[in-house]
Amino acid sequence: MATLTELQAKLVTYQNAEDAIVLGAQSYEIAGRKVTKANLAEIRTAIRDLELRIATLRGNRNGQAVFAGRR
Repeated sequence: MATLTELQAKLVTYQNAEDAIVLGAQSYEIAGRKVTKANLAEIRTAIRDLELRIATLRGNRNGQAVFAGRR
């Protein structure tokens, strides 16, 4: 299982990818995988997943139930 620090670093990477795509970049590379505008939804899904995992590790789900990775 990833540590809080590892998850936070990955979140920053995905947020940077999202910013680059939204600002007009045609592609962005993460861990050897090339991402294009067509993958913007995938990037945003990964960001939400990482935010949830970070919140869970911090112990602050704010009372939200999580079923199969969904709130």
